[in-house]
This record gives sequence, C-alpha cells and structure tokens, in this order.
Amino acid sequence: YSKNWTTKEYEKFFDDEIEPRLEEIVTAEGYHYMGGDTQGHMGPYIWKDESLTTFEVQLPNQTAQYTVNLLSGFVSRSWLDYISLKEIGPAGWAGKDGIINCVIDVYKEGIESEPFQVDFLKHEAQHIVDYTTNPELSGVDLEYRAKLVELIYSKRDIFEYFLREASNEDFNNSHAYASYRIVENLSKKIFGVEYETNLDRWETVRGEIKEKALELYEEWEAFV
Repeated sequence: YSKNWTTKEYEKFFDDEIEPRLEEIVTAEGYHYMGGDTQGHMGPYIWKDESLTTFEVQLPNQTAQYTVNLLSGFVSRSWLDYISLKEIGPAGWAGKDGIINCVIDVYKEGIESEPFQVDFLKHEAQHIVDYTTNPELSGVDLEYRAKLVELIYSKRDIFEYFLREASNEDFNNSHAYASYRIVENLSKKIFGVEYETNLDRWETVRGEIKEKALELYEEWEAFV
C-alpha cells in the first residue's frame, strides 16, 4: 500500500488483494459474503443465514414467479448501514442470476406488508425483468423504471420521498438521479413545467400521480 496511490489504484488493490482474503476468512467461519461497492462506496455484506422461497409478482405488463433469497443474521450491511448506526441501509438487491436477495429483518411488518410487497418485491422484480430484456440499461434507467412501478402500485404517499431524494448532481447516485427524472417527467405531464419543487402543489394532484406514472412506464415500454 502506498500513500501516493490514486483512488483507482487503491480500489484495485482492495479488489485484488484485500477483498478475496476477507471473503476467504468470512466464509471459513460459516458466513456468506458479497463484496464490491454500493453507489460507489466500498463495504462488504456479511450475513449468517439464508432461505429460498418463491413469490408471484404482478407488474404492469406481466405476472411471474420470482425466487427470493431471505437473508438474516447480518454482521455487515455495507457503508450506509455503518455510518447511520444501522438506521439506514440496503434492504436487498436483484442478482444478475435472476434471484432477488432480501434483508428480511428490515421488514418488521412481515412479507404481506406493502413495504415488502411493493417497495421491495415489485421494485426488484422489475430489475430482474430489465436485466433480461434490457441488459444495456444504466443504473439510473433501472431505478427510474422500478420507482415508477412503486408509484403505480403503492397505496401510500411515497412520491414525497422521491421528491426529497431527487438530485441530478451525480449520475452515479442512481436512486437520487432516477427520482429527479421522475419528478421532472411528472412535472411536465401534470403541471406543464420543467420541474416542480413545491410539495403543496403536488399534494393537490395526488390522484394523478399514479395515473401519470403508469403513462410514463408505458411510454418507455413502447419506446424500447
């Protein structure tokens, strides 16, 4: 290790030297390990138990069976969980192998709750669909489509969260950038303006958000 290394040199050293050894140590103790980075920040996922199950998931244009790996007994849930003292962190991810991985302890209300069924399951199922049918999509495009699915099916007011999260400052921050794009496109459809930030105005059109989100989703489907 050299203090004069660039960030890329340090990341390569971590990927090539540190992470393989760390994974070897963790798995030898009977734990599961996933490395890499989340939103550009390094930090491993380490958990003890997992169990496969199957869910039928309805999306706007199809209904299918999806395999979900329920993960529990986490020792590490990457950087965001660490810096927030376990208050915030990834609830799961869709694998390129077609399996949806879920940090099940996050969903205290159970697998029948809307946070699990919509915010997680439908969101990640859309990722699986896109990995198969649109493998060239950027992270922003993937999150844009999955967040539209959440708006289409959610019975709660999740748009306010997207509005507060929205930012176009960093394309690599795919969640925030996708939320910005959703607010931008809904602003054009509903208000006829480039970008509406006033939450009070959005409160007056709650009923239209779901309808227009479906329109945006279908327009994308027609485009691709």
